[in-house]
Formats: sequence, C-alpha cells, structure tokens
Amino acid sequence: AVLVALLRVHPAAMTYAWLPREARSAAALALFAYTDDFDWPVDKLQPLLFSGFFVHPDGGPDLAHVAALLSRVNRFFYPFIASWLGKDAISQALTSRPEASAPFFFCGECECHADAKRELLAMASSNRSRRRVLAAFVEGAPLSLFSFLDVCDAADLEQLAQALVAGHLSSDRITAFSAVACV
Repeated sequence: AVLVALLRVHPAAMTYAWLPREARSAAALALFAYTDDFDWPVDKLQPLLFSGFFVHPDGGPDLAHVAALLSRVNRFFYPFIASWLGKDAISQALTSRPEASAPFFFCGECECHADAKRELLAMASSNRSRRRVLAAFVEGAPLSLFSFLDVCDAADLEQLAQALVAGHLSSDRITAFSAVACV
C-alpha cells in the first residue's frame, strides 16, 4: 500500500532498481484502480518508457508496466504509443506474451480510446494471440472498461464467449461481458 501511494504521487519510482522488481510490478499494476489522480504531463513520463523496468527480458516493451505508467498521464496517449515504442515491438509483445500484455488495454474509459485500442490489438500477429489478450482482459480488467469489447471483432468475441463460459469467471464478469459482447 505504501509503494502504491508513492507511485501515485511519483510514478518515476517505478524505475528505482533498489526496490524489488516484484514489489514495483505489483504496485504499478495496482495503479489502474486509481483513475481520479492521473494528472502527470506525458512529456515527464514518456522518457521513462525506455528504462529497464519497462523493458521485458526478451528486449521488447513490457506492455503492462508501460500502461501502468501511462495511466498517470493527463491526456490521451494511445494514438502516440505505436510511434513511441514501435509497431513491431508492440506486435511482438502482444504475440509472444498475450496474457501479460492484457493490462496494456486497461487505461482509458473514454469512448475515444476504443478505436486506438482496437488498432493496437490488431497488431497481435495471430488470431490466437489476440484472443488470449482479450481473455486475459476479461479476466483482469476493471469492469468499467468492458465497453472496449464493443469495438472488437465479432468472431473474436464469439470464440472468447465459448472459452469463457467453460472457464472460471465470476458472475459479475460474465454479466459485464455479456452486456457488451452480445454475440
């Protein structure tokens, strides 16, 4: 709780190597619950994207950590993220680590984020990877973000619905999914 509080007021603390990486990661991912205090200027946070904490051991971006950092910005960043990180790097991360990349889509409840998110999701190089990202999204995203599924491909949602019905989702997640997916 203390580290989450620190990251809320000083997101650059995610880069402090003297703090255990696992603790920083857990605290960073907890930031998605705080949507009332995202007022950091993007130009202060963007340079941090290339520090070690935001780079996966395979050399690509750690999209979950990137999104946690950018959840702190005071403006819409999804249209710019592909140019900052590179489309190939995003594609590789979504394809090779789909479940771990799902938090990348946890930012932005505004309808204006949906199309940009859909374009980024399409960067996953296979249907299987894209559907694994969506399954992890449904399992972990705040329920308030499920409207993002409205812009997803109907075939993806149908496959996802079949997999999720057989899975272990809570009733509130199934209800939220059914409300937006309507497949």
